[in-house]
Parts: sequence; C-alpha cells; structure tokens
Amino acid sequence: MWSKSKAVLLISGAVALIAAEPPLWVSAELDDVEFRARLVRDVNEIQSRLGDDLDREFILVELQVRPLYNSEVILSRDDFLLRSYRNNERSQAQSPDRIAGEAVLVLGEGGSGGGVFSQENRTVFGGGLPGTGLPGAYPRTGVGGGVSGGVSVPSATESQRQTGPLADRLAAIELPIGPTREPVNGFLFFQVNPKHKIKHLVLNYNGSAGECKIPFKPR
Repeated sequence: MWSKSKAVLLISGAVALIAAEPPLWVSAELDDVEFRARLVRDVNEIQSRLGDDLDREFILVELQVRPLYNSEVILSRDDFLLRSYRNNERSQAQSPDRIAGEAVLVLGEGGSGGGVFSQENRTVFGGGLPGTGLPGAYPRTGVGGGVSGGVSVPSATESQRQTGPLADRLAAIELPIGPTREPVNGFLFFQVNPKHKIKHLVLNYNGSAGECKIPFKPR
C-alpha cells in the first residue's frame, strides 16, 4: 500500500512536469500574413521581463508576424483585441505610455473597460494604472528582459530593472508598429484579467491584411 508521502511526491512530480511544458503557441494564416501567438499570464514571467507585475491586471501576448509573398503588412495596436468568451471582457492592445507614461493623472476608479482621461488628454482605464492604488500622479519604474519561445527581446541588468522607466521597457519589447515586409515579433499588452481560463480567450485581428480570430483554447 502506498503511503500518503509517496502520493504527495507523485502529485508534486506531475505538477512539475506540467509546469515544465513549453508555452502553448497558436497560429492563424491569411492570404498575405501568418500569425503565431502565445499568452503570457504568469506573474513570475511578467515580473521577470519588466521588473513589475502590472498589478496583475494585464495579459501579454507574445506575437510573431510573418508577411507572405513579399506582401506589406501595416501593423497597428488598434488591429488587435483580446476578448474573453466567458464575460465578453475585452481590451485593445495598449501603448506603453498609456500603461506607464509619466505625469499621468488618473481621474477615476472602476473596472477595466471604462475610460477616463489623463493629464495629457490620453484615455486611460477607469481601474487606474497598475500600481497606483488610489488616483493620483503616476510615474512608474522597472526594466527587465529575457528570451522566450525562440523570440529574442532586449535584455537588461537587475539595476536597470529597478531604475529604468517601465514605459521604456514596455516599448523595448513591444511588437514593432507600422509597415513591414519582414517577419517581426514582440509583445502586445491587454488590460484583461489574467485569471481568465485559456479556453475562454481569443485574439481578434482586423487590419490591413484582413480579419481573423486566434483562439487560445487547446485543441
């Protein structure tokens, strides 16, 4: 008969194996472009890359974009929307300065999706910007780096993680915005609750190359 300690060891080993599995990549292809994407919801990975967990209010999407047949694809943050099938929570890709720009004044509080305006007349979400706690001026700091899923992103020292502006770090790893005929990769940032189950999340693309949905539900 197995002891309880052996059963605990087996369960712990199974959990470790699951955690060691590579991240789930999903893909979609249109006539002129191919997308590969994975969700980044793990707070440890976000903290490692940015030196900041974004108050656990954001999901990152690591995205690889490959134009086909020498086609030009024009990429915009507005092209991408992350949505939950469960409760229809949604967010377009957010710019680094909207997430962590200097001199941002939050004028209201509430859930993600509601809009208020910043000191610089930029719309920010009513839940406040990550780390504010209460409405007020919002300078943020933090830098990180690393390599994941075969996609290289700029690295940084531990000192830079603590002293460099978070907006600069976000900009350094963001998916390049604008026209391209070459493969590009990077991250997009969505203010969607990271506690959503993977099977409920879908990335919608509607841009210069057409429209498609990229569900993250495991097949």
